[in-house]
Amino acid sequence: MVRKTGAAMNWKILIRDIAIIYGLTFLGGFVIGVAVDPESEGWVTGVLVSNIVFSILGFSIVVWLTQHDRFIHLVQVVVGLWILSFSNLWFGVSVSMWVLSIIPSFCFMLFALGITVVLEWVSGRRRAVPETT
Repeated sequence: MVRKTGAAMNWKILIRDIAIIYGLTFLGGFVIGVAVDPESEGWVTGVLVSNIVFSILGFSIVVWLTQHDRFIHLVQVVVGLWILSFSNLWFGVSVSMWVLSIIPSFCFMLFALGITVVLEWVSGRRRAVPETT
């Protein structure tokens, strides 16, 4: 007897979660791009800090919204974001930088997952996980 673990992939939820993170990081980068002169020394730092903060915020929101198979879903979100970021090649990002960009995304995902798990533990909030029979 083969047991199926997990639920089928819900594309709408996956696209929603990718859009949350992509939208937050895009918005943060846009604000930095408008607020800080690209020729100044602080521009790169501003973009970096913005991407880190908004990526972790976005992943935290996604973790909080995810009901089942959190880790698997988050890996799917990271891969989806990474594929979507392929469009950065048209804006001057090198192929090697694009390939390596999946590493910080996984780090941000793990950090956000850890934050959310700790906050749930501290607050006493428990997830309603259906029993498997």
